[in-house]
Amino acid sequence: MKKSSLILSAAIAAIMSAQVVSADPLNIGVVNNTGVPFTYQADGSKIDPAGHVHCTKGLCNSTTPNGAQMWFGWTGAWGNHDWVALNYANKEQEIGFNLSVNTVYPDTTYMQVSLSPWEGNFLKCYLNDHVPPNVKVKVASGSKITITCPPNPGPFANTPASAPATENGKPVIFHTHNDSMLDQDNKPVLLRGVVRASLEWAKYGQNLSDQDIANMHTLWSANTIRIDLNQDYWLSSAPETTPGSYKQIVDAMIYEATKNNMAVILDLHWVNGKQDILGDEKSLDFWKSVATKYKNYGTVMFELYNEPFQGGKMTNDFWMNGGKPSTSGDTYVGYQQLYNAVRSTGAQNIVIVNGKNYGFDLSWVNANTGIGIIKDAEGNPGKNIVYGAHPYQSKFTGYPNIEYSDFKTQFDKNFEGIKGQYPIIFTEFGDNDPNDYPTGYNTIYKDVLQYADENQINYTAFNWFVASQYTPVSMPTLISDWDKPTCVNGGCLIQPDMTKIHPGTSFSFDQSLSGKVLTSPNHS
Repeated sequence: MKKSSLILSAAIAAIMSAQVVSADPLNIGVVNNTGVPFTYQADGSKIDPAGHVHCTKGLCNSTTPNGAQMWFGWTGAWGNHDWVALNYANKEQEIGFNLSVNTVYPDTTYMQVSLSPWEGNFLKCYLNDHVPPNVKVKVASGSKITITCPPNPGPFANTPASAPATENGKPVIFHTHNDSMLDQDNKPVLLRGVVRASLEWAKYGQNLSDQDIANMHTLWSANTIRIDLNQDYWLSSAPETTPGSYKQIVDAMIYEATKNNMAVILDLHWVNGKQDILGDEKSLDFWKSVATKYKNYGTVMFELYNEPFQGGKMTNDFWMNGGKPSTSGDTYVGYQQLYNAVRSTGAQNIVIVNGKNYGFDLSWVNANTGIGIIKDAEGNPGKNIVYGAHPYQSKFTGYPNIEYSDFKTQFDKNFEGIKGQYPIIFTEFGDNDPNDYPTGYNTIYKDVLQYADENQINYTAFNWFVASQYTPVSMPTLISDWDKPTCVNGGCLIQPDMTKIHPGTSFSFDQSLSGKVLTSPNHS
């Protein structure tokens, strides 16, 4: 995925070759002026004919300790033109250009530095002792150029700290009772929202802003935002008091959601840099940390794990209690352990528990027999639990050549053990088969929305992201533009459903977010 980067364009005259070195070993590579590629501590990296460094194991992108990613190419009217994409490092990076000279300029080489933003950055880097950009700097052959990048303040540098939502000064507390989600006054709550991806793969997210979050509510009537998270980014983050830290960005999104009368779902989406089959042992630390921070936020819900999967071989016990699958030596944790981790902090927030087979299969869960039912410390059915499903087109036999009645029958079978006894939410749904676009995707969206509306099922639509960045469609997207989020694809069915046909509950949170901590009562 694309990361926030800073483009440093350096036009270098009279250079016969260039090599990059660093105070810290970086996984990078260069191409010299003859176009012959070579690598420097690239750990298996390769450079393509255009001069781009291709990395293995994500070592050259923003997941590296130094946040280093560099590309090199060659063009230019007056010699070589090396261009470098350098991700924010949150620390000083010393990059040395060992410049050899030719007979025309035997003593020195001129380097011209100019800066241009990439995806709306908030940071400036300076050459040597804060020399302003766009000037020529005389550099002795073989000398080092120091580029100092201050910490990235992130997309919400000036956003205040979040606070629990209130209405008329009273804490807003979501809880469950039988198959209903209720507020602090025991009035029904129906969630209609969108998923905002990118924080699972990018520490600073992509195209995040206060206006982006406001658009979800003001233009689409969303009352909920699901935020996809990366546990490694969270666990390694500086405190939320540090602008640009992962925790501060998440907290700022909660602030902006509350400001715009939206609830929040925090979703554990990626583990160990990927979407794994289940959470791992560090996921317990993740949820203890998140729950401790937001246990007094009655409108913040916890989706314990995104999409459990194991090639159709996941047992009920593994889903519940984790363990070591035969295909791997890694130890995973099940939903019971994740639930226990949250409740061990005293947090009574609503938790979302998704089915097997990429979050869809709940057909085996039965509230009457207790199979698949999360328990509390006393062995009784746990409190404030919502069961989640991800109904994508591949989950339905015969799709797309089936009538709605057949579709409904399959849906009913999937939920027959919990329907009427637990609330249900679709935190993702849609069509992720590129072959179903530009028109074939309509069926799944129409059928899912109809079923959700008929059965008072909550949902967050996947995914509030610009369609042009995923063509052909490998990830369902809903909007055409970040500034003016006009609907595209399934979004053109979801937007009218949320705004007119079957809107969710309208919240009216107090706008004086003081940061005061409010204690949540223990609801059943």
